[in-house]
Amino acid sequence: KMARQQLNAERGLRLAEQKGCDWLLHIDSDELFHLRQGGQADDHFASLTRAGIHHMTYTNLEAIQRTVEVADPFFDEDPLF
Repeated sequence: KMARQQLNAERGLRLAEQKGCDWLLHIDSDELFHLRQGGQADDHFASLTRAGIHHMTYTNLEAIQRTVEVADPFFDEDPLF
């Protein structure tokens, strides 16, 4: 799995460079990029660029629900982190 992930990430990087993308976010299909202040991702990355930041590493939080019935798996009021 790791070899396939690495190949896909490298291909994504090449495509992003060809299309002139400033930022590339590498997350899995079951992951969510969430800004605490509720901002927009494009504004967030633009502010990093303006600050001269060209690489960012984010903390990955693994959430575990306390019950089987979950109305909203990303924003339920009681996950364990």
